[in-house]
Amino acid sequence: MIDYDKLNEHLLEMAKNADGGIKLSAFMVDQFLGGYQKISEKSLHEGIEYAIAKQKKEVERMPYVSKEQKEAEKNRRELILKLCEEQMKTFLKNQNRLL
Repeated sequence: MIDYDKLNEHLLEMAKNADGGIKLSAFMVDQFLGGYQKISEKSLHEGIEYAIAKQKKEVERMPYVSKEQKEAEKNRRELILKLCEEQMKTFLKNQNRLL
């Protein structure tokens, strides 16, 4: 069953971090095309928070999954994205590309 209150929470979190999500997306596209842009730590964090909220929203929309399974999946996806954030920070700091 879909919990619409939680779904709205995730949508609100996405809206709050939309600017960071856009900046992180542009940064990633630039990287894919061989660019050498810099990004602020704040934008990186907000972009990851946007991605986490988007993943949680997608999981919450699964109609035939129990609440326990949804929570476990949301926690798993959040952990993966937070680990990616830490790896990206380390990588960008070493290249002097994190503002």
